[in-house]
Amino acid sequence: MICYKNSLEPQQKAFKINMDPSIYGSFAEIGAGQEVARYFFQAGATAGTVARTISAYDMAMSDSLYEDSSNNRYVSQERLIQMLDFEYNFLLEQLDKSRGATSSFFTFANTIAARSYRRGHRCHGWLGVKLQSTPKAVPSRLILHVNLLDQENVFQQQAVGILGVNLIYACFYATDLDQSAFLDSLMEGLSSDRIEIDMITVSGDAFNNFDDRLLSLELVRKGLTGAVLFDVDGTVMPVADAIYKKSVLLLRGGFRPPTKYNFDMLECGLRAFKESLEPHEREEVISLVEISMSKLFDRDTEIDYQDFLSRVDLLSLSKQRVLISGYKDYVSLKEYLAKQTNKYLGLVMATYNIEFLLNEMNHLEGGLGLLGSIGAIFGRRTRAFIYPTVKDELNPDLDDLITLDTLALSDKLRPLMQYLRDGGLLVDIVDYNPEVVHIWSRIVLELMQAGESGWEEMVPAEILGYIKKQRLFMNS
Repeated sequence: MICYKNSLEPQQKAFKINMDPSIYGSFAEIGAGQEVARYFFQAGATAGTVARTISAYDMAMSDSLYEDSSNNRYVSQERLIQMLDFEYNFLLEQLDKSRGATSSFFTFANTIAARSYRRGHRCHGWLGVKLQSTPKAVPSRLILHVNLLDQENVFQQQAVGILGVNLIYACFYATDLDQSAFLDSLMEGLSSDRIEIDMITVSGDAFNNFDDRLLSLELVRKGLTGAVLFDVDGTVMPVADAIYKKSVLLLRGGFRPPTKYNFDMLECGLRAFKESLEPHEREEVISLVEISMSKLFDRDTEIDYQDFLSRVDLLSLSKQRVLISGYKDYVSLKEYLAKQTNKYLGLVMATYNIEFLLNEMNHLEGGLGLLGSIGAIFGRRTRAFIYPTVKDELNPDLDDLITLDTLALSDKLRPLMQYLRDGGLLVDIVDYNPEVVHIWSRIVLELMQAGESGWEEMVPAEILGYIKKQRLFMNS
């Protein structure tokens, strides 16, 4: 748990905004998010800031103001943007002529699903601000997606209220900070066991110092979320929105650079995963590739975010969704994904990955032990698909591949592996491409950095051109 101390209490921040004659705007809050405007009313001098507040709590009322929700999801980014645009435009229509020359207009909006007494559901929400950095400026925008982690509705509402005040305050008074300090300002008075921010996007002149994707990686580094997701076009999106009610196939790796081996693993794993599902379940499958930042957390060095983003860009060229996480092991990663979807999870692994998992010595630190870790990873809804590897990558011999049948394990572990195989939890990939099975990213990287040839044939054509153009991973 990370706790963020207040420099100012929420009510003090609201009062400072209320006393600033240049800031004027409106509040629109749906669901359990009606706490933000309350702080501004309780602070006093509210007339200096609040032009209007509205809570379209009823769905029909919400639709009448902000258009029908095409996907019938009122707690969504789409609905939040509708709210921000409508309220901001309404504000300008009514007040720009009378006070536009002296006011930096803003609209704050949120749509929140907190814990309900009637039914259990995902507790999360969207918050955003659309604002002018100076009077008459073209509007800028910041949007957050959050997961509410408190167990009681009243505390979830309180957390949303604090976060909303912090958000408005930071948009006007903290945009000159660096990205890390800006995120700290959003979380003041909160802790990471109350609020998870798993997506943030910014646009406009007010946020010229910031970059969506760098902010997202900083969320992972600071422990404000377990992972962030980059869509096939390289833009950030909430993990749960991408995999909600979908079965997920995951390939974890370094991808430095992505190789033909990686993509054959993914293609073969996806085929095998779909074959393991019932026919009606095969349409709702999504594949993710994951890169962990965890090995860099304990080092006393700056994290090279651009290196991670370069790999995201390369994988996006092949229309891959990329998960950047802070998880060290498969157990934590599986538990994270299991919270986002109730469908099946498939893990594509090389044989050395499963050898590592079945080695008792590798489970001493976690406290679960071998059986605990295996039980935490595998279950009725999780399966692993194992891709063969060569014994010697420098002298590959396709007649001497390491598969589940030839994996070197102690006699006492073989019954455990056979149990997993018999239950369909461990599956050998047999339709692999023998022409790429010897390609390892580590060897490709060594060739690239040594200035040697031969690596060009080991990466997909669309990736090769981008690597050469940007001179990625190469020594200057």
